[in-house]
Amino acid sequence: MVTIYTDDYEVISSGSFILKDKNANAKLRINLSPRYNFQIDIVFTFLKERTGNIAHVEQGRWDDEVIELVISNTEEPLGNGTCESMPLAKFTDGKGLYCNYIFSRPTPNNPRLFTYSLYIGG
Repeated sequence: MVTIYTDDYEVISSGSFILKDKNANAKLRINLSPRYNFQIDIVFTFLKERTGNIAHVEQGRWDDEVIELVISNTEEPLGNGTCESMPLAKFTDGKGLYCNYIFSRPTPNNPRLFTYSLYIGG
């Protein structure tokens, strides 16, 4: 068994996938049982509207079942994503769930390539 870390943060999941079509959104279903009594969906909703040149992320639905990140201005061919890990949840042991992601596509007609990493640490 191999456990991967970045500094003191354990990488619990990491991967890349191509969304099914040019208008598709991404969803990660996380189940951290039995280590933590925690299960949640992280949804990345990509808006078609363009309000500027820089990707903009807003909080959508955020509750015990779903964390939604609503992202606009997503048409940069080299991609957009986080510059540092984003905190998503805090656990009773003081550690937290964090996420980094990058998405890209060569043209607006292509489906997005979505790459992510999830960490526990803190």
